[in-house]
Amino acid sequence: MANPNTIAATTITENTLLLALTTAQVSFLSNAAGSGTLVKCSELVVANYSTSQVTLLAKVYSAAALGGTGYNLIPTTTIPPNTSIVVIDETTTQTLQEDRSIGLSASIANALEATGSSKTLT
Repeated sequence: MANPNTIAATTITENTLLLALTTAQVSFLSNAAGSGTLVKCSELVVANYSTSQVTLLAKVYSAAALGGTGYNLIPTTTIPPNTSIVVIDETTTQTLQEDRSIGLSASIANALEATGSSKTLT
């Protein structure tokens, strides 16, 4: 892996992330193998806009595009109706080296929405 030096990064690009969750793991953020970049997820908020309790599962994967092994970031957390939870914030930033990804799923399709912010460093 040729991850860039974060002190000497030549470009930092800010990104806004938006995703409706399904019952299968979907990619919230991915950093491809050989990208030459480092991706920092500085915020991830998941909102339950349904009238039912919904379970969230968040994993960090050892390969891009949800490949490899998934490691629990938030293991099966129940979100009450019409509420949201902060999964990642500035104090719990997740850095994705090359060939890593973050996946999310819900116990009820289209009941949860995820929003977040990331920075791509090259």
